[in-house]
Amino acid sequence: MESNSGPEIVGFGFLRRRLLETVSSRIGNGEFTERGFARFIGISQPQAHNILKGARNLSAETADLILAKLGISILDLLESSERPLPMPPRDPAPVMAIAHAAAVGAFSSVMKKPPATEMRPGGRLVRQMGS
Repeated sequence: MESNSGPEIVGFGFLRRRLLETVSSRIGNGEFTERGFARFIGISQPQAHNILKGARNLSAETADLILAKLGISILDLLESSERPLPMPPRDPAPVMAIAHAAAVGAFSSVMKKPPATEMRPGGRLVRQMGS
């Protein structure tokens, strides 16, 4: 994944190249012919040829179709050293404390008695004293 200008970012372009390399490798190994691969994923042979040779862009939809038909995920396109490290489990305590405070605050605001008001002539609302 290193290039002359430093490490390559694992973005869509990188994953697209890896997917096309994977398909080309399987065709080169005799697992598929180009025509057989096109039939397998449900596109025309000229479309498959143009995608594999770079004359036509690989759309996200076609990439997803290829991944699904081959039974692989985008993570399978990465070397083990390129895969992201698993995230440690998060401590739910801070989130739960915020959720609890929000729930208690919302509940207590519902339980407060709204201020008493009175409609005066002319459509004015006036707060009653002593409530």
